[in-house]
Amino acid sequence: MASSVFNKAILILIVCFSAVCTSAQPVFTPNKTDKYNIQIDARGSHLSGMLIARPTNDGPRAVVASYIGLTLFDYTLTADSLRVNSSVAPLRRKKLEQLLDNDLRIIFVDENRARLKSQTATMRRRKSGHLFGKTVVLINTDAGQNVETVTIKHPLIRLKISIGKL
Repeated sequence: MASSVFNKAILILIVCFSAVCTSAQPVFTPNKTDKYNIQIDARGSHLSGMLIARPTNDGPRAVVASYIGLTLFDYTLTADSLRVNSSVAPLRRKKLEQLLDNDLRIIFVDENRARLKSQTATMRRRKSGHLFGKTVVLINTDAGQNVETVTIKHPLIRLKISIGKL
């Protein structure tokens, strides 16, 4: 009796340890300063610009700027929090910062934060959250498994973010 409980406990620990030890797989890995096209569609409004990402000692740093030079936000993703370096006034809302933090962590830290729903040879569909925090991530790749575009959709708040290599 005691040995079967012990065996079950060992099995559970092995499963939990293997789940924790899975390596983080970011969609994009900024090895140096990398630039991406970004398109943001929110409730009928459209904005195009550039996402500049670079690694720092604290974690990846993401800057979104319009093509004419206006910086929308500048975030650093530390290990346990989001550091806001700068942000325009409409983006200084706690819930919006949390939403962007989650999206950027899926892209630059670990795509496994969103669970895999379906996969084909050139597309992975991932989902996280529910209700207002629901996020659908579509990762399109070419034949060599190089990421071409990432589309993040928040259906209930009608927000869509498309990111592609520049």
